[in-house]
Amino acid sequence: MKSCELGFEEAQAERIIAAMPNPPEIQHAGSKAFYSPITDRITLPPRELFASAEEYYATALHETVHYADFLIMPPSFVFPFCA
Repeated sequence: MKSCELGFEEAQAERIIAAMPNPPEIQHAGSKAFYSPITDRITLPPRELFASAEEYYATALHETVHYADFLIMPPSFVFPFCA
């Protein structure tokens, strides 16, 4: 499926991130994407390392899920089945 069929627009993805109640800090560096709870920051490779805008934003949005999960589920939480 081509991106034009999905109606992908970079501005829409940017608005999703910007509209978060407490948007994450995003740093562009290195060659790996990750969220660090220690620095409370998302690190993404520079945009030019991605094959397409869709790939970049899919990765960026994926990392925001880790960011949001950390805010929603504190690290001290223990699942009942882990006890």
